[in-house]
Amino acid sequence: MLKDFYLSARAAALAAQTSERRRSRRLAAARGLSFVLAVLALAGGYDGSAGLTALGIALLFVFARLVVCHRRTARQLALLAAQLTAVGGVLARMDERWRSLAEDGATRGQDAPPQFLDLHVFGPSSLYQYLCRARTQAGRDRLAAAFRTASPAGEARTYVLRRHTAIEELVSRPQLSLTLETYGALLPEGQDLTPLLAALAQPHPVPRLRVLACAVLPALTLAACAAGLAGAVPLLVPGALIAFSFLLTWLTERRSAKALALLVPLAEAAGAYREIFRTLEGASFTSPHLQALQRTLRGDGEAASAGLKSLARLAAAVGWRRNFFFSFLANGLFLFDFAAGLLFAHWCRRAGARLAPALAVWNECEVLLSLSTLAAAREQTVFPTFLEGAPRLTATALQNPLLPEEAAVPNDAALTAGTTILTGSNMSGKTTWLRTIGMNVLLAWTGAPVCAASFSLSPLALYTSIRVDDSLAEGMSTFYAELLRIKEMVEAEKTGRPLLLLIDEIFKGTNSADRITGARAALRHLTNDRSITLVSTHDFELCDLTVPGAAIENAHFEEHYEDGKIAFDYRLRAGRCQTTNAVYLLRLVGIVDEEPT
Repeated sequence: MLKDFYLSARAAALAAQTSERRRSRRLAAARGLSFVLAVLALAGGYDGSAGLTALGIALLFVFARLVVCHRRTARQLALLAAQLTAVGGVLARMDERWRSLAEDGATRGQDAPPQFLDLHVFGPSSLYQYLCRARTQAGRDRLAAAFRTASPAGEARTYVLRRHTAIEELVSRPQLSLTLETYGALLPEGQDLTPLLAALAQPHPVPRLRVLACAVLPALTLAACAAGLAGAVPLLVPGALIAFSFLLTWLTERRSAKALALLVPLAEAAGAYREIFRTLEGASFTSPHLQALQRTLRGDGEAASAGLKSLARLAAAVGWRRNFFFSFLANGLFLFDFAAGLLFAHWCRRAGARLAPALAVWNECEVLLSLSTLAAAREQTVFPTFLEGAPRLTATALQNPLLPEEAAVPNDAALTAGTTILTGSNMSGKTTWLRTIGMNVLLAWTGAPVCAASFSLSPLALYTSIRVDDSLAEGMSTFYAELLRIKEMVEAEKTGRPLLLLIDEIFKGTNSADRITGARAALRHLTNDRSITLVSTHDFELCDLTVPGAAIENAHFEEHYEDGKIAFDYRLRAGRCQTTNAVYLLRLVGIVDEEPT
């Protein structure tokens, strides 16, 4: 775990932030004082004192320099704030404060398959919330899509394996990861550049009349202004040229605003993207996946960071259009909207096609940083080994990724085709164990490390029936909703694909007699040489289930009592459970006064 590194980084950033804030206050006071003194000196020089005039001009230069220094300090403060945001996110996951993080992916789980709801993939206190360190909308969408990877094979599995080496390298280089995430934190929260990328894919003609107007009219206007101030021409001439410039700007304002509006999201972000690309382009990577991403940024000619430099300047200038005085002077004298539109069109023709691939590189890096969270925040993680052949899932010291590492009890798994009947008292750990297996399988398919000392699995399509609810709107009872889940598993089994089936308290929505009868029938369908089935139940009658030619095992969790109080060790044991605790829990909450005789 890299906690010491991040704690040191936070302490250093806080110290630097305090120092920069003091410097910013001093610079603000100095620039204010220098401006006042410059005005007083120039006012004194207006009465004929050449010395005061010279002093006033010198003080204006000092003021300008202080403004530059103050802005540089402001940028440094913004960078330190971004670094503290990045560090705070990692430490929140280490200190179990991650459930307060804003991005939980709830909207991304609305159309997700049932196992995503069962395994807390999206929404509050979910895997997505724990892992997500992506800042952009595209990065978050890409991370959500990674969770939808189902038992990858061929090129998809190769891609997952390439992610393993990339994540491993990022974890081993925490300073590089922190630098990237710091620049990422400078981007607007949830930034979506889809409209800009869509516009870049369109043709970008450069009207010759606009080029001619931008080349000729500002030159004439400036020359007329100079001549008018010198008395060579009437002031009406530069005034007319300025008015004509405003007329052109007004007539094309809607078209110009539409084009330049695409640059507004980049006004604050272009500089951050440029630093991200420069960092990635200049790093020395060893993993093939990161090397491939780096080659995309470097390109055959101009690197992505260099191509973004001019766009960053243009986006910053366009941001000044909101200032009335800037807009007045820039459009009256220089046809700024015309010129900015032409420069943007020229950039699109020259380098626009490279922006989408470059942004995709950063979005993939956001995914890699997110998937590296477990390895950064926990002491024990491992990359899974993918097996071929018969269905298998083996793990040692397997833990639930959403439980605190020091509190989670590790268990081993050695699963092959067949069914495991899981029994145990209430709250003993049955459902958590099913979710632990399912969550780590999902992590394995995304390319992330898993919470175990070792973990290997063959290609398995995952189906679950854990969190099943009724629906008043659809007129669906809990039992019928369970039937639909089990039916989906039966249909999947008919395809011949290897399956991993996780069923919690099978058919809990009906009476005990029908539940046992239905469970036996369903498990006979789901117990075969292609499926690993785990089913928890309180019905001990299922422990005697047999299916000819198929393996059925029993495992259990149990409780014990210390000083009259119930306690759980959450250790998985072989065989069926021999104890129950329902009566104790009924007495605990006051439903019954004493244990019945």
